Amino acid sequence: MAAPENDPDKVYKLSPEHMEESIELYLDPVIQELRRIAGIYRAAHDQARAAHVEETPGWFGGEGNGHVKPAISSFLNEVTFQVSELVGDQDELVASLQNYRDMLQAHINQAVQNDLAHADQFIAIHRELDEKRFW
Repeated sequence: MAAPENDPDKVYKLSPEHMEESIELYLDPVIQELRRIAGIYRAAHDQARAAHVEETPGWFGGEGNGHVKPAISSFLNEVTFQVSELVGDQDELVASLQNYRDMLQAHINQAVQNDLAHADQFIAIHRELDEKRFW
């Protein structure tokens, strides 16, 4: 029976190609879609703010009994605030996922570098043995 640290089934394995492909297939599209949605939220925020600042007709139409303008103003203030909160949340989520992606890529790069270093060591040992064999 093999010691746990030498058991091939329990040794940590990383396939850089598969991991990078998985990132491209599963994580990158999510990040891109979240960025797209954040753009929609930003546009909505800008539209609500502009409607409030410019008192856009359709929002501010008619005086009614004198309460329409303050009610619309209050509504658009709240919409602007809530949408700005959504934009902030969306930006944080995108940043978090991008950070996670960057950490995964760094892990892949480190694993590849470790594998290359080990391969170089084996090649050096092989050369040394070949040199000793011929003397």
